[in-house]
Amino acid sequence: MAVTLKVLTLNSWALPLVYPFGSKHRKLRIEAIADALLHEDYDLVSLQEIWREEDYEYIRRVVLETLPYSFYFYSVVNIWYSFYSGYIGSGVCVFSKYKIVDTLMHPYSLNGYGHHIHHGDWFGGKVVGMAKLLHEDLKINFFATHIHAEYNRANDVYLPHRIVQAYELSQLVKNLSSGADMSIVVGDLNLESQDLGYNLIVSNGRLKDAYCERKDTHCLNDSTQDGCTCEVPTNCFTVLAGESKVVQTGKRIDYILYNHRRSIDLTVERCFTTLSKIPQHPTINYSDHEGLCAIFKLCKNTDGENFVSTGHASSTDTVFPEAIKVIDEGIRKNRSDRNFFMAALICLVVLYVSTTKADGDFDRVLFQVIFAVGRLMLSILIGFCFWHGRVVLSMERKAFLAAKGGMKLLCDSEKSA
Repeated sequence: MAVTLKVLTLNSWALPLVYPFGSKHRKLRIEAIADALLHEDYDLVSLQEIWREEDYEYIRRVVLETLPYSFYFYSVVNIWYSFYSGYIGSGVCVFSKYKIVDTLMHPYSLNGYGHHIHHGDWFGGKVVGMAKLLHEDLKINFFATHIHAEYNRANDVYLPHRIVQAYELSQLVKNLSSGADMSIVVGDLNLESQDLGYNLIVSNGRLKDAYCERKDTHCLNDSTQDGCTCEVPTNCFTVLAGESKVVQTGKRIDYILYNHRRSIDLTVERCFTTLSKIPQHPTINYSDHEGLCAIFKLCKNTDGENFVSTGHASSTDTVFPEAIKVIDEGIRKNRSDRNFFMAALICLVVLYVSTTKADGDFDRVLFQVIFAVGRLMLSILIGFCFWHGRVVLSMERKAFLAAKGGMKLLCDSEKSA
């Protein structure tokens, strides 16, 4: 008996702050998203950037009749990891028509830097969340994630972190897929299809891209061209800052990836972008991203082998060496940063000690207050340089080495196979 699965992923852009620090029309858009999930016949849904628990609870209550099972992946705070990223949560949640029997969450070991306040990824701890589902006699692993943003393609200072996240995601999917009939990976990967990180996820995770595998390549439901989901010119939240930054159709960075046992006959009937303009508010989009929907048709066969099928992207023979080069560059930058922060720490300590008895030289209260504030700022900087230079960067180095070691081991294993 054939089973149809309708899967949706959407980066909801729901920062709970006043615009321009937060998301524009957040409340209106959350209500519209909930209404769309209620009336569309989705089987599995993942939303990203649902930062407020109240927003998640609101959506959960609204869609309870059609998507009765749901789970929110909280980002766990670990005080030993640099006041651990994830202060405001992961923002990732899933909704399902079918029973969720188990869950797993893996916080990425690297996720940007806390002092890069202008880039908020560190504060929203990126995770891989997995919901294990049972539908009739099918076991489905539903992975949802959100990878660190790129920000500057020409000078991507976060690229080593993003490659480590891509590697950890692919390893989780590969090692957990053997117990499932089908694994589905969805979310905002912040990677384009020609990027190293995308090829690492697809090749090492043994995944296929639903948009590339779709039968209906001329879907009339597409809200954008070429599956683009971000920086779409027709999206009211897209800011085209300068002619050089204009993208004709946008970027394809939100994905629905999958693999399955060979004993499963599977086709991607359709895969298309959706949830563009809100019908009741035609000048406002559901989000700054478009949604992506895939419709799968699958059934068990009795003749197939009981192994997970493999993707057909770039071979890991070429992907891993390239990824290791990126991580090596991250290790070199890490060494340079540690030297800089240790030198800054020594200079600040010397300056602080040299001012220990200087406060007695000031008679006026105003000067004494300014001097005290200055020494307080020095103390804060000393603490930050020690914590970041000795603790955070040491942990970053170990995470780089762990990922590099794992990749080298896999390379050696493939060569000897």
